[in-house]
Amino acid sequence: MHQNAERLNIVVVGGGLAGLTALKSLSDEVDRSKYGLILVTARPYFTHLPGTIRAILTAEGSLEDRIRMPYDELANKNAFKVIIGELASIEDNEKQGGVITLGSGERVPYTVLVLATGRRHQGPLDYPDTLEQSDEWIARWRTNFKKAQNIVLVGGGAAATEMAGEIKDEWPRKNVSIIHAKEKLLNDQYPSAWRDGVTQKLQARGVNIILNDYVDNLEIKGDGTLLLRKKHAIKADLVVPLRGTVPNTRFLLSLGENVLTNHGYVKVLPTLQLREHPRTFAIGDIIDWVEHKQGVNCAGHVSVLVPNLLALLKGKPLKKEYQGSHEAIIISNGKACATSAGYSSFLGGITCGDWLSSLFKSKSLMIDSTRKSLGFRDKSLAEGGILPALGIGL
Repeated sequence: MHQNAERLNIVVVGGGLAGLTALKSLSDEVDRSKYGLILVTARPYFTHLPGTIRAILTAEGSLEDRIRMPYDELANKNAFKVIIGELASIEDNEKQGGVITLGSGERVPYTVLVLATGRRHQGPLDYPDTLEQSDEWIARWRTNFKKAQNIVLVGGGAAATEMAGEIKDEWPRKNVSIIHAKEKLLNDQYPSAWRDGVTQKLQARGVNIILNDYVDNLEIKGDGTLLLRKKHAIKADLVVPLRGTVPNTRFLLSLGENVLTNHGYVKVLPTLQLREHPRTFAIGDIIDWVEHKQGVNCAGHVSVLVPNLLALLKGKPLKKEYQGSHEAIIISNGKACATSAGYSSFLGGITCGDWLSSLFKSKSLMIDSTRKSLGFRDKSLAEGGILPALGIGL
């Protein structure tokens, strides 16, 4: 048990962008003589997912050392405790807090709980938990990509579109295909013309894009082809699943089935509290809110979470309500300035030109600006870009 007799625990579960942003803000605002901060996370390191798309292709720049950031650096600086473990269940007392139980059986009491467990990805983005395992994971994917000549990316979201550009940067002559079930690439929340522009820029680099079709079986046939739902077969010697994500929320069934939607997202009030569980908040990709799931929303979530959590600790009414955020995204297309694309819904919709999009993301993937904004040590040369969390697209 980790409850200190003199201090009550504020526990943040999940060490992704949302959880770390919340911890950084709480460490500045919470009375540390009364409350201890604990991060519970399955991995001992933060993973910068946009950088992963380049890191799994090439050893150039040692990106694997920069995209994986040990939590110990932040814990020592901000005086919070890190517990490595996977959340299994929650026992909630609506008035006083409760106890979380980890998969190991370890129990951690809390007075306030913040859930920021994120989503599980597919394919190369589904990193193993330990650094040693992820070293092997990265090496294996690099070998797979290097050997393959006909690469099929299954899914047409940000991960697939950006990976296609990165592959073409590294191996211009490899055949790269994107299979997407919808009529256009990317999310329907973005303008149709802008999505068409992303498609055209990829096609100009030789990427084969197949829309309105689906891959039911990811297995490559003996003749070196992959069968699509419409009975169309394409050449493939490497199939990379990048379609969809699943919210990491199964542990919440311990609070009752009405806590989650049918798709596994957490039902929250505008205060970002769980319904019927006022001492539990949820932020990040797991909340049931009509907005694209990406890092740019985290700052908005935390700006509501922190004042409400402080008010709750003081026994005051919670007045801050989440109103949603502007959609914003930058899609990189390799390192090239002339093929990036950015969009923001601010002021009715603004598209970013190639040069601006490249400045913010394409060359650097925002790795170093993200390290700086979260408080990790700087491990590289200065990079362009001034918006560390904008439109990471994952």
